[in-house]
Order: sequence, then C-alpha cells, then structure tokens
Amino acid sequence: RIALARVLVTVPKVLLLDEPFSNLDGINRNLIRQVLNDISQDLALTCIMVSHEPAEILPWADHVLIMRDGKLLEQGTSEQLYRYPVSSYTAGLLGDFNTLPDRITEIIGLPKIRKTDLRSWIIRPEKILITQMNEGQVNAIVTSNRFAGAFNMVELKTGENILKAVTTRLDVFEGAQVGLYIKKEDCCFVQS
Repeated sequence: RIALARVLVTVPKVLLLDEPFSNLDGINRNLIRQVLNDISQDLALTCIMVSHEPAEILPWADHVLIMRDGKLLEQGTSEQLYRYPVSSYTAGLLGDFNTLPDRITEIIGLPKIRKTDLRSWIIRPEKILITQMNEGQVNAIVTSNRFAGAFNMVELKTGENILKAVTTRLDVFEGAQVGLYIKKEDCCFVQS
C-alpha cells in the first residue's frame, strides 16, 4: 500500500502492476484489489497487470491479452476468453476444463472432429450438470468428490474418460451412478 501511495503522488496516467497480489493473504489481496478498483475509477487511471492467476484478472480486467513465448495468442474481454477460448492453452490458463471424447460429443450432438484435425471440444466443469441416470444421455460413475468451499469438485468416470464437474448437491457420493447434462452451447471448439 505504501509503494502504491508513493506512485500515486506522481499522478501517473498508467499503472504497471507485476503480480500485485502475490504473497498476500486473502484479506490483504481483497483490500489491494478494492484500492486498485477505486483509484482506477476515481482517477481515470489505466492499470496494466501481469498475472498468472485467473481469479485475479477475470473479475477485474476490461481487456485481457494472453501471451506465450513473447507472442500474443488471444485477446478479448475476460468473459470472451473464459467462455470461448480459441486454444487449449488459453482455456487452461483461465481455469479447469474437460476435453470431451468423441463418444460424448456424439451423444450431445456436436459435429464430429476429423482424426487429422488438431482441435477438440472442451467444456468447463461448472457447465456439467449432474442429474439422475437416463437413457440417451451421458452416464458416469462418481470416482471422487472433494469439498472446495462453496461447491464440491467431482470427478466422473464415463467410459475410459474422467471428467471434472462442480456441484452443490449433497447426494453425489463416490461410487454413485449419475447422469450428466451437457448443453452443446456450453462447449467450445479449441485448437489443441
């Protein structure tokens, strides 16, 4: 906070922030985040932040640039890049995702991928809804259910594949046979 106050005395037009939340506990991270929000709005200040943590940039950034090996890969709003990444690299930087096997893409009605294509269908764990087993949908067995605070992180075995999902349901336990509701609109076609 002192370093930030020193810089602000000079009335800059742009703040360059390199991992500003690293090594901070949750309380101080939230405090610094609020201070940066307030000063960027009150002073009409542009902030450029470098970070490897999606939780630090997704709710905060108006525009995100994804770089790899010094080259710009993708750019857009936080929501655009999170929901519709062009590459699996970007998808992985911004959070967990599942690569959907052909068997599942067929069940939910997604276009088939040619074997020579270097792309795949992905879906974020929070977009997989755990339901009762039903004919004509993806069925799975719960192999793991871990408490993660506001939700549980669940691993599901479907055929030879493991998918990750999140749930707040209390009746999802290891060994349970469940159905998975996956909307094709929630899937994204990315470069591998």
